[in-house]
Amino acid sequence: MRAASLVIIAGVGVPLAAVLGFRTRMAGPGIWWGLTLGLVVAALLQSWRVQRRLRLDIARVMVEHQTVPS
Repeated sequence: MRAASLVIIAGVGVPLAAVLGFRTRMAGPGIWWGLTLGLVVAALLQSWRVQRRLRLDIARVMVEHQTVPS
C-alpha cells in the first residue's frame, strides 16, 4: 500500500469514522462506514492515478529478432 493511501485513509476515513461513530446515532456501524468510505476514496484516487499514468505515451522497446545460424 502506498503512503498516499495511508494518508487518505488516516485523513478521510478516521475523522469520518469518528464523526459518524461518536457524533451521530450510528455508533459502531458509523465507525465502520467511515473507515469504508475512507477506503473507497483511496481506491478511487488510486484508480485515477493508474488511468492517468496509462494515458501517457510510453516509449515501446522494439527488439529485432535475428536468426541464429545453425
